[in-house]
Amino acid sequence: MVANLQPGATLEDAQKYLEKYEKAVGREGRKHGGWFSRIRGPTYSLHESALTQATIVKEPLARAELVAGVIDCICDGGIMAAPGFDWKSLYAELKRAFLDLAAEVQQGLRDKTETQDFIESFLQLIENNSWSYVTGPPEHNFAAEVLGDWAALCQETRKELNRELTKEERKALERQKVQKEVDAAEAQLVERKKEVETAKQKLKECEASEKTALDLVKKARAKLPKASKKATPKTKAKSKPKAAGMKRPAAPKKAQKKVKMTVMKRPSKAKG
Repeated sequence: MVANLQPGATLEDAQKYLEKYEKAVGREGRKHGGWFSRIRGPTYSLHESALTQATIVKEPLARAELVAGVIDCICDGGIMAAPGFDWKSLYAELKRAFLDLAAEVQQGLRDKTETQDFIESFLQLIENNSWSYVTGPPEHNFAAEVLGDWAALCQETRKELNRELTKEERKALERQKVQKEVDAAEAQLVERKKEVETAKQKLKECEASEKTALDLVKKARAKLPKASKKATPKTKAKSKPKAAGMKRPAAPKKAQKKVKMTVMKRPSKAKG
């Protein structure tokens, strides 16, 4: 089985899916030795699954690619439709994808030339009968039924690709754009509110957990034995021992000034 696509799948995702889908169809043919009666059921089960992807995916390019890939595979296989196969969805889904692409071109969301070239590559396959085993009349197609008005599909798609929007349509389109912005903003607001509520609840849980932890700490501390209060005797500070053999140097003596004593001689008496 081929893994299903997600709604946001791109054109590249669709192409990768189709590669796996085509390989799976080929394996069914080899497994049953080419017996159509044995291949038919499993093969159309794969076709049905691939068509279902076109209803899931939002991207119109990817949807068109998926439906076209199934039509290609049915035409290559040349096996009549299995009972219960939803052959009507081939026409309906291809038309829906083409008109969605044309609408996006009108709205300025896609490049007109690139989109037109993409769609024309499929419209040419319808008009040159390359897909006649699907798009042909009931007596020639795989379902033996009228699957849809393929010529009208080509005309309508081209018309929509080249049609200019009316004034009312442009106004409606502008309202849709504004409404989408409002819806997106409101959706973000709802998400932020949810985040705030979640944060508040988490805060309450953390605060409760903190209180429990504090209570446990208090209980544990209460069990600790109380320390006895005994006065410790004060000890005198011991003086540092003097180093053995060391004498304190004497203080230097102050230098004394030598005072010269002058001898006073008594004057001699004068001779008579």
